[in-house]
Amino acid sequence: MHRPHFPWNNSPRAVFRPPMLQFVIFKRRRNFCWQVRDQSGKMIAGGREKTRPAARYHAYRALFLVLSTGWKANDLQPH
Repeated sequence: MHRPHFPWNNSPRAVFRPPMLQFVIFKRRRNFCWQVRDQSGKMIAGGREKTRPAARYHAYRALFLVLSTGWKANDLQPH
């Protein structure tokens, strides 16, 4: 099968994939728990709020603070 030639896909080298962060919100009884995780699933930050909008706000805030400090994926690795 012939693959079309694209200038950005012309060599079989490793593709740089930056580390990804995500936040998760889930309900626990009467509270909403939030967590910021890296791509392997390790929890970086977390908390508990009374309402979903408050949990979402704090998750976004924690995500911003982690990114503003210059977080890198290897920061969590033990030396």
